[in-house]
Amino acid sequence: MTSAKSLWHPFDELRHPPDLLTKAIYNVLSRSKIDIPRERLATLRKWRDWADELQEPELSLKNNMEPHVRKVMSCERVLLLNKLATEVLDWPDKFCSMTFAMVSDWWVKQRQLGSSRHSLKYATSVKRNS
Repeated sequence: MTSAKSLWHPFDELRHPPDLLTKAIYNVLSRSKIDIPRERLATLRKWRDWADELQEPELSLKNNMEPHVRKVMSCERVLLLNKLATEVLDWPDKFCSMTFAMVSDWWVKQRQLGSSRHSLKYATSVKRNS
């Protein structure tokens, strides 16, 4: 019986909700029904403006990618994701999208040097082993 009492249960997480969740609940309950949609709309407009500002650099970034990478990333907004990660969200890895861009740039340089076959062989062997 004592071991059954010491086991973790999913509802244990609800005893102490994260601070961000507590703040969100407080904001919804303490503000008017009009203020919340206005704030959300303003946030979406700001993000849309950022997307418009970053459209040209995003196109140039994608034009410098390899065709197979460009095909996968054609619908993604890497620079917008990076801006959201650095300015809005508190991500542990705030530069994950730029890391991807640098890796794709590294891949292009490796292909220009002619060593991509070895890099690809190493990458697939690592992937299979993990």
